[in-house]
Amino acid sequence: MKTVTYDLICKLISETTKSPRNRANHNLHTNDSETSRFINVGNKKTYWVPHYHSDKWEDVVILNGTLGILKFDDLGNVIEKIKLDGMRTFCVEIEPREWHTFVALRPPVAVFESKKGPYDAKTDKVFAPWAPAEDSEEGKAYLEKLRSYFNGH
Repeated sequence: MKTVTYDLICKLISETTKSPRNRANHNLHTNDSETSRFINVGNKKTYWVPHYHSDKWEDVVILNGTLGILKFDDLGNVIEKIKLDGMRTFCVEIEPREWHTFVALRPPVAVFESKKGPYDAKTDKVFAPWAPAEDSEEGKAYLEKLRSYFNGH
């Protein structure tokens, strides 16, 4: 049996502060041909570049903190927002070809993610052409803009 424990989440939270990407993952799947199952942890500085998965659904279940999820149209306009807070909303399934991103609203956030396999790094994600790169100064400013969609709501 594989377990996700408080100690594992704490270890991953600690790893986010040492990571240039401000995130940490822990795989539960054993190889890339399986359905991907993993813990994804981020902090206040984590910028998940908006993207979609061409032919894969993605399930996201909140384990710690509050995660904002934004859905976009093809031009980058926000068309839906969801808060996974573990009190009112626990899980979301994102359909193939839905532009989306995550925002750590009450960090650190930890989620369980599941995606249809097999995993291929070259084709897993299509990054939004209208979104700044992850490691750019523009990306830091864009993250704050994304966060603002949840202010007061």
